[in-house]
Amino acid sequence: MVNQRIYVEPAAINRLTFRLRSRFYSAYTHTPRTFYVLTAASTLNAQACRHPLVDLYFESHRYQPYTHDVFVHLKVPGRSNTSFRVFFKRSTRLPVNPVLGVQGDLVVMRISSKGRNSVVNMRGRADYRLADYIVRQ
Repeated sequence: MVNQRIYVEPAAINRLTFRLRSRFYSAYTHTPRTFYVLTAASTLNAQACRHPLVDLYFESHRYQPYTHDVFVHLKVPGRSNTSFRVFFKRSTRLPVNPVLGVQGDLVVMRISSKGRNSVVNMRGRADYRLADYIVRQ
């Protein structure tokens, strides 16, 4: 899949940025960790588009300059539908993640229930467990 995100001009990045909680799965560690991703937005409204700048945190730009993203929707009994975006790079030159068996790093962010193109903070342990479940599937 190709990059489906919208390009944000550098001048717009300086106007309004957030640091949103996400789940980061590094190829160099055995445990995932909570990670703050810089996110550009046009307004403070959560329904407006927020564009995560995950390219800043991935390594090996010379091997794979493109970042891919996938939308994942979960239906958990007793809870409302939860949606996530998984960001990753694909290349045979990237290091193998020791826990997941995939190549390269992964970043999982929660999608807003109001707008599909907007990301929001992860709510805590419940979202972290769901993110771990998504990545292991």
